[in-house]
Amino acid sequence: GKILAKDTEAQKLMDELKKQVEGISSKVAGLTEDKKPKVFYEVWNEPLMSAGKNTFINDLIEKAGGINIVAAEGLEGWPEYSIEKLIQNNPDIIIAPTSLAPDVSIIIDDSRFSSINAVINKKVYVVPDNPVSRPSQNIIKGLTMFAQAIHPEIFGQFSAQQ
Repeated sequence: GKILAKDTEAQKLMDELKKQVEGISSKVAGLTEDKKPKVFYEVWNEPLMSAGKNTFINDLIEKAGGINIVAAEGLEGWPEYSIEKLIQNNPDIIIAPTSLAPDVSIIIDDSRFSSINAVINKKVYVVPDNPVSRPSQNIIKGLTMFAQAIHPEIFGQFSAQQ
């Protein structure tokens, strides 16, 4: 806003985005840990990589009422993650960007993941890159998609948003 001399407009946008984020996070704020699904965000598949603590992806998972299995292990940033750990931690939900998996079948048909609850129960979701790959005003779309994937009983059926 300062660069474009649009301070008032920028403040209004920030206030509206904060209100939308709060609207989502407040709906899951009272959930007990056992009501929060375990989530794995697959950044890349060879090597298998994810998002840990101190990432905006982790923030999206937590604000949407999920538990990021990678952050729960204390891993930070964008670490490699072994398939053995993924199987051991057995996420309820897998989310991936379209740049990795243009279709959920890429993940569901990967034999390495065949014993994982998210795959067995077909709770694998692909989200467009733009709303989740870089923090911007579009991040609210990313948060909405994460909330729908993690808690459809609260936020409605998952719908990919550009």
